[in-house]
Amino acid sequence: MKLLLSFVLLFSLPAFACEYTGLDGILVTKKDIKTEELPLKGCSPEEQEMFKNTLVNLEGNISAFQLNEILGFANFKLNQDRLIITSLNKMTRQQLALKDNIHVSARNNSPALISFQSHDHLSLFCNGCLYGENQTLTLHVKNILGETAQKLINVDFRTLFTAYRVLGATAAFAQIPSDNIEVVQTDSIPHTSFLEDPAHLKFYQTNKALKAGELIKMSDLSPSRIIKAGIRSELILENKFIKIKTHGIPRSSGVIGEFVEVYHPEKKKKYYGKVIDINKVHVDL
Repeated sequence: MKLLLSFVLLFSLPAFACEYTGLDGILVTKKDIKTEELPLKGCSPEEQEMFKNTLVNLEGNISAFQLNEILGFANFKLNQDRLIITSLNKMTRQQLALKDNIHVSARNNSPALISFQSHDHLSLFCNGCLYGENQTLTLHVKNILGETAQKLINVDFRTLFTAYRVLGATAAFAQIPSDNIEVVQTDSIPHTSFLEDPAHLKFYQTNKALKAGELIKMSDLSPSRIIKAGIRSELILENKFIKIKTHGIPRSSGVIGEFVEVYHPEKKKKYYGKVIDINKVHVDL
């Protein structure tokens, strides 16, 4: 009896396997994919969520073996030799020759997934596009027989900016350590520019308290006096022929980019140079 039960269970397992039922190509138009849009059958909620995340984060020509390894499902059945995953965002930038910081995403009234055959040719058009919100893309899907189907996709074009945000709250008049920031992409436009190079943080301190998660704007920072009057600093003397590194005594304190007077005690000579780094002044001869 136990042997018979084991035999029945063994052959009934595949019936409960998570199965992909769609075509071998998927165009992902947005990150917000509804569960009912997934071309899956017999999958648990956890498996559905894993497959959804894979579609959003993976792109390319993925073999059935590779997909099985990525998903890690027991008895997952693709029903295809491979799966081609393409994002609308990347395809639009390539075919419409958009800048890399332009992000394209389908609106709520458009499908998140569009299936196609791997041998189909996909073409995108945007007639009269203003490249803003609520624009209409026309997708042409041409099959191997030369027949073309047309689909309309309502999308938003967003210009993204690279910015940095603080991970933890930062007090006013303090330096922001490099391990307390992370890079993000944002479409918010500040009244002043965002911090562009985190390496420059060593030249600045906050002029107000920053909350955790807040984007760092240049208006939030004030330059620190990285040259101190009377403190021995490196002095770089340079013209088009020579470059000499020596030391001098600044007569005044200065911030990055500011010009200060530096006295060279050995030569008993004054130089007027630009602050380029902590305790470092450059002089054009």
